[in-house]
Amino acid sequence: MQQSAFSRHLGLIGLLVCAVCALLSRLAVFAPCPFIVVIPTALVGMVFCVASLFTRRRFSGVLGLLVMVTCIGNWGAFAGQLTVTVRRPLQKYDVSLAQYTQLLWDSQEMVNAVEAHRKRRGALPPSLAIPALDPQFTTDPWNRSYTYTIDESSPWGYKIVTCGEDGQLQTTDDIDVLAMDRNDMFSIGQPPR
Repeated sequence: MQQSAFSRHLGLIGLLVCAVCALLSRLAVFAPCPFIVVIPTALVGMVFCVASLFTRRRFSGVLGLLVMVTCIGNWGAFAGQLTVTVRRPLQKYDVSLAQYTQLLWDSQEMVNAVEAHRKRRGALPPSLAIPALDPQFTTDPWNRSYTYTIDESSPWGYKIVTCGEDGQLQTTDDIDVLAMDRNDMFSIGQPPR
């Protein structure tokens, strides 16, 4: 029985797809979007590799499956590391992932607006009521306004604090959003001093 060219090269196609996905998954660590493409494509490559096991040319299919098993192991290790990295600040600040993300995002937007105001006008704004700052970023995860104060002792020259869940300043759940652990997410840059 004659095999078609496609079925003869099924394992090779699967191996190539798996190898490309393995290489792209290393890049996906730095850019979140490729994971959306890489993982489904890798699964297609694995299907080709498995299908090649039922043909005479099995070597490239087996090799492709080994590449993907290694790649999946790396994805698992990456996911485990990410979980540990994110869990630490969640426990430290006693917030959910959504609250932590909002605090980081809000602080990034507030710092960008305050620093743009400082650059344009040569001084810090008296409050967070800055035209360049969307008001949605001045409300913390508990639907209260952040407390903005000019503070010369701070590396930034100002502080932005959330009162936390209890809504009271100077309690244990207050969070200085400029001093938060960021884990390289939502960078606010370096203090201007």
